[in-house]
Amino acid sequence: MKPAFLLSWALKLILAVLVLHISAILLYFYVIFPWYDNMMHFLGGFWIALAAMTFLWNFISSQKNPWLRFIFVILCVLLMGIVWEIYEFGVQDWIKITGIASIPDSISDLVFDTLGGIVAFLIINNKTKNLNHE
Repeated sequence: MKPAFLLSWALKLILAVLVLHISAILLYFYVIFPWYDNMMHFLGGFWIALAAMTFLWNFISSQKNPWLRFIFVILCVLLMGIVWEIYEFGVQDWIKITGIASIPDSISDLVFDTLGGIVAFLIINNKTKNLNHE
């Protein structure tokens, strides 16, 4: 039995993150609410972890070692977080403004990405540990 809910959750969460991000840009939430960026990175890490877990369940279901699954999920989260941070620096350079990206902000963003990924992994791993992988 494969946990079909993972894909459903991942798709719903990416849609929610997209709507929240676009709303935040249009309504200046990133400026008004300093914590908003952290929340978005947490949700982004959570979403990436869901997507990574979905991939594991559907394509590498024989991998039953929870530590290897955890490492895979966190590496996926970090990879996407790093790509996003490079994107932020690129946008900042392209439009010639400052304040979008900085080293301390990037470190904070990656921490919240990782925390979101860890929480997602723990929830999903706990929810699915009794399911048969086959």
